[in-house]
Amino acid sequence: MGLIIAVIILFIAFIGSAGALWLSSTAKSMMYTLSVNWQPDGGLRFTAASDGPFIIMCLEHGFDTAEQRTARLPETIVITDSTGARLSKEEVTQLKWHDAWGRPIAAPKEGSEIKAFYFHPKVAVERK
Repeated sequence: MGLIIAVIILFIAFIGSAGALWLSSTAKSMMYTLSVNWQPDGGLRFTAASDGPFIIMCLEHGFDTAEQRTARLPETIVITDSTGARLSKEEVTQLKWHDAWGRPIAAPKEGSEIKAFYFHPKVAVERK
């Protein structure tokens, strides 16, 4: 009986440790993820739960080949702190969108999901 209880306690401890490691890694990856949100005025806001640097060069919309479109930013955006960055509505409307084959395509609708192609240098993660 004592052996069964000991095995159950060890099993629960193992599951608890594995869960804690998973939660820790998930929280860390979320901390270094950049979010793109539409603003009420039609602009885009880039934010993260941590300081940068984040280097943004392109935006993406759509997740299958038929809907996928990308736009290269006219200037690279560098985010160095948790205040993030912003594109005005005028800047968003001037972006040139292309389909998966590089052909010009209409911009996605305002409010639709947009993701940023960004680079988060390893040195930024290591300094934390």
